[in-house]
Amino acid sequence: SMPATFNMALFYNDFQDQQIQFGYFNSAGVGTTGITNAGSSTIWGSEVDGNIQLTDNLIFSASYAYLHTHVDELEFPALTDSVLEGANLTTVAGEPLPFAPENKLVLTATYLLPVPADIGSMRFSTTYVYTDQMQAVSETVSPLGAMPDYSLVNLNFAWDRVLESPVDLSVFVTNVTDEEYVTYVIGLWPYGVEGGAVGMPRMYGARIRYNFGP
Repeated sequence: SMPATFNMALFYNDFQDQQIQFGYFNSAGVGTTGITNAGSSTIWGSEVDGNIQLTDNLIFSASYAYLHTHVDELEFPALTDSVLEGANLTTVAGEPLPFAPENKLVLTATYLLPVPADIGSMRFSTTYVYTDQMQAVSETVSPLGAMPDYSLVNLNFAWDRVLESPVDLSVFVTNVTDEEYVTYVIGLWPYGVEGGAVGMPRMYGARIRYNFGP
């Protein structure tokens, strides 16, 4: 037999007084942001996850999320005289909510090493993460406001209860392929420049944990 689990959830949300973040320059010429209850939106989708133990040593798990977001209405309040420039919106009516990828997929394969119990337990895992494109700022603000999709591969080796001690060790590599991807866009296009943030490059690391409990 192959032990397995499967979970599924469906959701639907009809939001009123949707909070929207916006950026602007105040009368001192300093850039800042604000949040206002400016409209309504509809959010619906599904989440699925599960795992299956293919052999005594090999476990495969997966999770998938589908997310549909739509701003139905946006009535932005008038800005005061203390603001030099118009608001820099993350979304407008008819667009999706910011930082809400439509599809996200995570796949993990874990191999349990067949070592004697007095050595401890060892496992090696590989994880693949796919994140769909998503909007950071409104298309009306910047043509670079949508961030492309990206895929990451992570590796991890864990050794628990090392030689029957209370010590756990692990080593890991994140973003194995050194994928270049964008995680944030500021929305400064109307001012002649655009900026943002990029994701973490390939990284190596190790962890050690001491268990004080039984």
